[in-house]
Amino acid sequence: MVLPHGISVGIGIEEKHREEAIDLYEMAFDSKLSHIIRDQQARRTVLSEAFNLSTAVSAFGPDGLYGLCGFHDAGHSLTGGITASLLLKHLGWREGLRASLIGGLLKRHPVKNELLMDGIAVSDRQRGRGIGTMMLDTLRHYAREKAYEKIRLDVVSSNPGARKLYERFGFVATTTRRTGLLTAKMGFDEVTTMHLAV
Repeated sequence: MVLPHGISVGIGIEEKHREEAIDLYEMAFDSKLSHIIRDQQARRTVLSEAFNLSTAVSAFGPDGLYGLCGFHDAGHSLTGGITASLLLKHLGWREGLRASLIGGLLKRHPVKNELLMDGIAVSDRQRGRGIGTMMLDTLRHYAREKAYEKIRLDVVSSNPGARKLYERFGFVATTTRRTGLLTAKMGFDEVTTMHLAV
């Protein structure tokens, strides 16, 4: 899909843009990631090795990657490669076990007939141009083509801007759960699950 203002949106990210994808993901999810994997270099190494770039909607402009939106499909996901063994390999036993435990508590699992979304990120410099909406629209078309009935996502209480974007797009909140002290250190204490019929 090539859009009028020079931004192209599609499924997948080419390998040559892996570092840009890591930069964007880190920027968007720093409060969570830095709590799970405290060392930045180790965090980038884990993300670089783990990312499955085929399971992301991407938005590109003339000067690079403007946005990405991860999703789960056919047993794969953008961040699904972050396994306990990978964390132990790069963090050592103590930090690896700690990261595995915290990450495991936040892990979500796909449900039959639902496409699970795995986070959306838009470059700070490109916000307000409708890029998030474009990526969601592309994901909705992808879900239809793959015969999913709905898209599911979770949005945290500390990100009201993202929730407003999802609501404008047609997502409906179905449940909200308190997440307690564990996530308070990451800047949120509630998670709302939202669904979009496709």
